[in-house]
Amino acid sequence: MTVLLAEEARYTPEPVELRLRCTAIRPATHDVRTFVFEPDTALAFRPGQYLMLRLPVGERCYTIASPPTRPETLELTVKHHPGGAGSGYLHEELRVGQTLEASGPFGRFSYATQFSYTTRPESRYLFLSAGSGITPVMAMIRTLFDLGSTADAVFLHTARGPADRIFGAELDAIAASAPNFRVANSYGRAGLTAESLAALVPDITERAVFCCGPHGYRERITEILALLGADPGNYTEERFTVEQTGPSTVNYPVRLGAASFECGAEQTVLDAAQQAGVSVPFSCGQGMCGTCKHTLLSGSVHMRHNGGIRPKEIERNRILLCCAKPQEPLVIEG
Repeated sequence: MTVLLAEEARYTPEPVELRLRCTAIRPATHDVRTFVFEPDTALAFRPGQYLMLRLPVGERCYTIASPPTRPETLELTVKHHPGGAGSGYLHEELRVGQTLEASGPFGRFSYATQFSYTTRPESRYLFLSAGSGITPVMAMIRTLFDLGSTADAVFLHTARGPADRIFGAELDAIAASAPNFRVANSYGRAGLTAESLAALVPDITERAVFCCGPHGYRERITEILALLGADPGNYTEERFTVEQTGPSTVNYPVRLGAASFECGAEQTVLDAAQQAGVSVPFSCGQGMCGTCKHTLLSGSVHMRHNGGIRPKEIERNRILLCCAKPQEPLVIEG
């Protein structure tokens, strides 16, 4: 299994600074909009990567939903979370003609293993998403379709109901025009079962699987894949959390070696450990040296680092305690 952490190591070439001029705003569903931007710099990226926008309310990361095969525009499709500062600004304040500053691309969630987005050798894919997790998957589907890929691709999206189906008309059009692309939907938590997935993709053990969605959904997917005998080595997921709507009061239990303590969702593991009197070696609080590097055994973190950890280490679930914030209960090697 490949697990990708938020703000993970960046692809080469290095991310660039961008100015994005908003050229259109389109409704996607009743609470989701697509924001179309014209970048001042041609951007090379892999389908599935994201940008960091510098908004008046702070920095926010959003996946590029458009494919790199359409370089003249960049599209960000964003759900409006009531009370959420980032999505609130985009939905309520941003207007066509305005310009935003951004940097990117970032992220490692893509079918492309090298910077060229045509190089992944798999001939069969299964893409799984729920809610806003559809955006990186949609970028990959659009890229494969634009390239005329002959890969057999199945895309199953889970939404609350038909009215919440993002990109529904476009996906139906792709499936109608490309017989090697199949699109299916499930609604609500009960709509996705091992039986329904096995019926949809009886050759699931032969497919490269890419999954993006909230924590509960990803847990359900991994359980189903295990029941169906899918190879964990063929599975890649990206973790994300819903935008915070205010100061977080959520605390997660953390077990670090033999020590146990609680850590707030907006608190680093290192800070929480120090408050609990747990001794952890460290040399700074900005993730620059790597002294507080540990292995994450279970759970997920939001980790925005400035160095001190290599991409290969992140692939092995190594984290820096000084800049890792929990997204769920954690077990960390002591």
